[in-house]
Amino acid sequence: MTGTPRNGVELPDLTLGTWDIRTPAQAETAVGAAWASGYRGIDSAACYENEDVIRRAIDSCGIPRDGLTVTSKVWNDAHDEAAARAAFDASERRLGRIDIYLIHWPGPVPRFLKVWRALEKLYEDGRAAGIGVSNFMVPQLEILLEHARIRPMLNQVECHLWFVDRPLLDFCRREGIAVQAFSPLGAGSGVLDDPVLREWADRLGVSPAQTALAYLRQLGIYPLPKSSNPDRIAENAGFRNVRIPDDGMAALAGRNRLVRTNKDPFGWFGQGYE
Repeated sequence: MTGTPRNGVELPDLTLGTWDIRTPAQAETAVGAAWASGYRGIDSAACYENEDVIRRAIDSCGIPRDGLTVTSKVWNDAHDEAAARAAFDASERRLGRIDIYLIHWPGPVPRFLKVWRALEKLYEDGRAAGIGVSNFMVPQLEILLEHARIRPMLNQVECHLWFVDRPLLDFCRREGIAVQAFSPLGAGSGVLDDPVLREWADRLGVSPAQTALAYLRQLGIYPLPKSSNPDRIAENAGFRNVRIPDDGMAALAGRNRLVRTNKDPFGWFGQGYE
């Protein structure tokens, strides 16, 4: 398993992404279907503007809160220590409780170090069980680890069949940072039509989506698929029953194109190294 967090915080093996969920009806349908299918994590963020409807869906579906890990993230407009604390307070009011809190995007050095100080205090005060980052690459993690009192427990990054950043995964493994994959099915880029993926899905008698998620999990990565469709939510959960043999893993590894479907953290939001 890649990057089991050294502080022992437990991550669900499957977390529901919610960035496209906007209405209470969508949230209730998706959250209820995810819980019924065995998802035990829900991922949101301040910039998704849906934390309130996610909280209402959790409550209305009768989900025991202690059995669920809820993640949220501080957005780019709160990149100093006081603003990050205020952002957490606002998200906590909307969600009711936050289990894992992340820096959504690093921004230019050294601003994310100020945000990290706020997250360290939230962790020390027991307001979040885990703290971490999202979209951090190796140089940014090196800077953070050099200055942090509390190490990041999680790095949430784009990762799928066509984009596996091996140096980043190896770095996180060495440093005890868990890796969670957003867009694990390629975000509509055509990953699920990849001929080698489909060949192995046919061999295993499962869907391409299940094969793609199983591939990541066997690399030690925690998948974070987003959907509001109950059938797809249930289908994705079936990856747990899939075991890809070594020759299949090697064949799928050969499909890595290092092509992103999302923004490049080195080229967005004013990245700069001072």
